[in-house]
Amino acid sequence: MSDPEDEATEPAVLPEQEKPLRVVYESLRVAGRLALALNLPARDLPRWLTLAVFHELRGRGRRQREIAVDLGYSMRKVALLARALKENFLDANAQHTLPRRIEYVLWAESMSEARLTRALSDEPPEAVAAALQQLVEEGRVTVQPGRVAHYRAVRPRSRLARDEWLARVDGLAHLLGTVTDAVYGRFFAREPGASFARTVSLRVRAEDLDAVRRLYEETVWPALCELDERAKDADDAVDLNVLWLVAPRDLLNNETGSARSNSKDSEVDHE
Repeated sequence: MSDPEDEATEPAVLPEQEKPLRVVYESLRVAGRLALALNLPARDLPRWLTLAVFHELRGRGRRQREIAVDLGYSMRKVALLARALKENFLDANAQHTLPRRIEYVLWAESMSEARLTRALSDEPPEAVAAALQQLVEEGRVTVQPGRVAHYRAVRPRSRLARDEWLARVDGLAHLLGTVTDAVYGRFFAREPGASFARTVSLRVRAEDLDAVRRLYEETVWPALCELDERAKDADDAVDLNVLWLVAPRDLLNNETGSARSNSKDSEVDHE
């Protein structure tokens, strides 16, 4: 069992302008690994990256004309990106991502539809209304009657696990969003605050895999719930996302036959 930080050595000094490039490059390698494993054409990746940047700018409330200036594109090019985004991803956002955002906002306090729409100003009001109705129909949000109806999340803490493909992709987006915040906090934030990451490599017997799952269910999750309860009325409460990830080492490489040519059992690594 090892913690890579135990073996840390004095790092080489990088020029300031190179640091963001290194971090983004390592992040892109993840997409590259998945693309190779899933046999996606490499020639399509630059197009998807451009669309992802456009999607991010749209999510920040930027208008198409502003995005054209940001990216140095013509309005025609931006219009094509908007069309591609709508045809490929916005339906999934309406079905899963937006309802989850609403549920998270209502987790902290009940709100009227008008106030909720203001809190999610980057989303069209009609999309917020439709997603809110979806949550009510699914029993995830309740309506509190009054002069102005308010909405509240039914479960203040949620560990929704769904098998639907789009819901799982939305969960992936949430997970990677947390990873992105942690990366930014670790490398670039003026005040990293609570951001930290640890990767532990270990070996367990096959019969003990269930014990790893129970560690989360019986120890980690109850402890997080207790901490969350303590912060219920605290003025200095900090919103956190906490990840618990477990995966067999080199699963992708081993399943897709893309492991390095030098065996992991070799006594000497010549690289």
